Amino acid sequence: MNCLHCDLPCRTIFIYIDSILHAYKIQDSAKRALSMRFLLVLSLLTLLAPFDCGGEGSSSIRPIPVETISIPNTVPLGQTVSFKLICQTPTPCWKFHHFDITEKTQEYRVVVHAYHEGRVCAQVLSSFTVTGSVTPQQRGTFVFKFWRSNAETLDRTVVVQ
Repeated sequence: MNCLHCDLPCRTIFIYIDSILHAYKIQDSAKRALSMRFLLVLSLLTLLAPFDCGGEGSSSIRPIPVETISIPNTVPLGQTVSFKLICQTPTPCWKFHHFDITEKTQEYRVVVHAYHEGRVCAQVLSSFTVTGSVTPQQRGTFVFKFWRSNAETLDRTVVVQ
Protein backbone atom coordinates (compact mmCIF):
# COMPACT_ATOMS: atom_id res chain seq x y z
CA MET A 1 0.00 0.00 0.00
CA ASN A 2 1.28 3.44 -0.84
CA CYS A 3 0.64 6.48 1.31
CA LEU A 4 -1.50 9.04 -0.48
CA HIS A 5 -0.23 9.78 -3.98
CA CYS A 6 3.46 9.29 -3.25
CA ASP A 7 5.62 6.33 -4.18
CA LEU A 8 6.72 5.59 -0.62
CA PRO A 9 5.08 2.54 0.89
CA CYS A 10 3.52 3.20 4.29
CA ARG A 11 5.77 0.54 5.87
CA THR A 12 8.84 2.53 4.76
CA ILE A 13 7.44 5.66 6.40
CA PHE A 14 6.76 3.79 9.66
CA ILE A 15 10.30 2.32 9.67
CA TYR A 16 11.75 5.77 9.01
CA ILE A 17 9.79 7.31 11.91
CA ASP A 18 10.76 4.45 14.22
CA SER A 19 14.45 4.92 13.37
CA ILE A 20 14.17 8.64 14.14
CA LEU A 21 12.51 7.91 17.48
CA HIS A 22 15.18 5.30 18.26
CA ALA A 23 18.01 7.69 17.30
CA TYR A 24 16.72 10.28 19.76
CA LYS A 25 16.26 7.57 22.44
CA ILE A 26 12.61 8.35 22.96
CA GLN A 27 10.88 6.19 25.62
CA ASP A 28 8.43 3.46 24.58
CA SER A 29 5.45 5.35 26.03
CA ALA A 30 6.45 8.47 24.10
CA LYS A 31 6.92 6.34 20.99
CA ARG A 32 3.38 5.03 21.36
CA ALA A 33 2.02 8.57 21.78
CA LEU A 34 3.92 9.82 18.73
CA SER A 35 2.89 6.75 16.73
CA MET A 36 -0.75 7.38 17.63
CA ARG A 37 -0.44 11.01 16.52
CA PHE A 38 1.19 9.91 13.30
CA LEU A 39 -1.60 7.39 12.68
CA LEU A 40 -4.18 10.11 13.30
CA VAL A 41 -2.47 12.45 10.82
CA LEU A 42 -2.09 9.62 8.31
CA SER A 43 -5.77 8.75 8.70
CA LEU A 44 -6.78 12.36 8.08
CA LEU A 45 -4.55 12.57 5.03
CA THR A 46 -5.98 9.31 3.73
CA LEU A 47 -9.40 10.93 3.77
CA LEU A 48 -8.01 13.48 1.33
CA ALA A 49 -6.59 10.79 -0.98
CA PRO A 50 -9.57 10.96 -3.39
CA PHE A 51 -8.58 14.55 -4.18
CA ASP A 52 -6.05 15.64 -6.76
CA CYS A 53 -3.64 18.19 -5.37
CA GLY A 54 -3.08 19.70 -8.79
CA GLY A 55 0.11 17.74 -9.42
CA GLU A 56 -0.50 17.90 -13.13
CA GLY A 57 -0.07 21.65 -12.98
CA SER A 58 -1.66 24.38 -15.01
CA SER A 59 0.79 23.77 -17.84
CA SER A 60 -0.64 20.30 -18.42
CA ILE A 61 -2.44 20.31 -21.78
CA ARG A 62 -3.72 17.12 -23.37
CA PRO A 63 -6.34 15.79 -25.79
CA ILE A 64 -9.75 15.16 -24.26
CA PRO A 65 -12.19 12.57 -25.66
CA VAL A 66 -15.32 13.77 -27.43
CA GLU A 67 -18.45 12.07 -26.06
CA THR A 68 -21.29 13.61 -28.07
CA ILE A 69 -21.52 15.67 -31.26
CA SER A 70 -24.13 17.99 -32.67
CA ILE A 71 -23.40 18.79 -36.33
CA PRO A 72 -25.68 19.41 -39.34
CA ASN A 73 -26.04 16.74 -42.02
CA THR A 74 -26.03 19.24 -44.90
CA VAL A 75 -24.95 22.85 -45.47
CA PRO A 76 -24.85 25.08 -48.56
CA LEU A 77 -21.47 25.88 -50.11
CA GLY A 78 -19.90 28.90 -48.41
CA GLN A 79 -21.74 28.37 -45.12
CA THR A 80 -19.83 27.52 -41.97
CA VAL A 81 -20.24 24.01 -40.58
CA SER A 82 -20.67 24.58 -36.84
CA PHE A 83 -20.41 21.75 -34.36
CA LYS A 84 -21.13 21.47 -30.66
CA LEU A 85 -19.16 18.91 -28.65
CA ILE A 86 -19.42 17.52 -25.16
CA CYS A 87 -16.02 16.32 -23.96
CA GLN A 88 -15.30 14.05 -21.01
CA THR A 89 -12.64 15.10 -18.51
CA PRO A 90 -11.03 13.13 -15.66
CA THR A 91 -11.85 15.88 -13.12
CA PRO A 92 -13.82 19.16 -13.06
CA CYS A 93 -10.49 21.06 -13.07
CA TRP A 94 -9.93 20.46 -16.80
CA LYS A 95 -11.01 23.32 -19.07
CA PHE A 96 -11.08 23.82 -22.85
CA HIS A 97 -7.80 25.12 -24.32
CA HIS A 98 -7.89 24.79 -28.13
CA PHE A 99 -8.82 22.71 -31.18
CA ASP A 100 -6.45 21.02 -33.58
CA ILE A 101 -8.34 20.81 -36.86
CA THR A 102 -6.55 19.23 -39.80
CA GLU A 103 -8.03 19.02 -43.27
CA LYS A 104 -7.29 16.31 -45.80
CA THR A 105 -9.21 15.62 -48.98
CA GLN A 106 -12.91 15.53 -47.95
CA GLU A 107 -11.96 14.91 -44.30
CA TYR A 108 -11.59 17.02 -41.15
CA ARG A 109 -9.86 15.62 -38.06
CA VAL A 110 -10.81 17.46 -34.87
CA VAL A 111 -8.91 17.06 -31.60
CA VAL A 112 -10.04 18.98 -28.51
CA HIS A 113 -7.30 19.95 -26.06
CA ALA A 114 -7.88 20.91 -22.44
CA TYR A 115 -5.67 22.18 -19.63
CA HIS A 116 -5.60 21.40 -15.93
CA GLU A 117 -6.25 24.42 -13.72
CA GLY A 118 -3.69 23.28 -11.14
CA ARG A 119 -5.96 23.39 -8.08
CA VAL A 120 -7.27 20.77 -5.68
CA CYS A 121 -10.00 18.86 -7.44
CA ALA A 122 -12.30 15.94 -6.63
CA GLN A 123 -11.52 12.77 -8.59
CA VAL A 124 -14.85 12.50 -10.40
CA LEU A 125 -15.52 12.42 -14.12
CA SER A 126 -16.73 15.69 -15.54
CA SER A 127 -17.36 17.26 -18.92
CA PHE A 128 -17.50 20.56 -20.75
CA THR A 129 -19.29 21.79 -23.86
CA VAL A 130 -17.44 23.57 -26.63
CA THR A 131 -18.34 24.79 -30.12
CA GLY A 132 -16.21 25.03 -33.22
CA SER A 133 -16.59 25.52 -36.95
CA VAL A 134 -14.99 25.07 -40.35
CA THR A 135 -15.91 26.40 -43.79
CA PRO A 136 -15.45 23.88 -46.60
CA GLN A 137 -14.36 25.52 -49.87
CA GLN A 138 -15.96 23.00 -52.24
CA ARG A 139 -19.05 20.87 -52.66
CA GLY A 140 -19.00 17.23 -51.68
CA THR A 141 -19.32 14.79 -48.83
CA PHE A 142 -17.01 15.48 -45.90
CA VAL A 143 -16.18 13.14 -43.05
CA PHE A 144 -15.58 14.79 -39.67
CA LYS A 145 -13.47 12.63 -37.34
CA PHE A 146 -13.62 13.70 -33.70
CA TRP A 147 -10.83 12.30 -31.49
CA ARG A 148 -11.75 9.91 -28.65
CA SER A 149 -8.41 8.11 -28.29
CA ASN A 150 -5.40 7.27 -30.42
CA ALA A 151 -7.33 4.25 -31.68
CA GLU A 152 -10.86 5.66 -31.92
CA THR A 153 -12.76 8.57 -33.44
CA LEU A 154 -16.42 9.53 -33.62
CA ASP A 155 -17.21 10.05 -37.29
CA ARG A 156 -19.95 12.20 -38.81
CA THR A 157 -20.71 12.91 -42.47
CA VAL A 158 -21.68 16.37 -43.73
CA VAL A 159 -22.79 17.03 -47.29
CA VAL A 160 -21.85 20.46 -48.69
CA GLN A 161 -24.30 21.35 -51.51
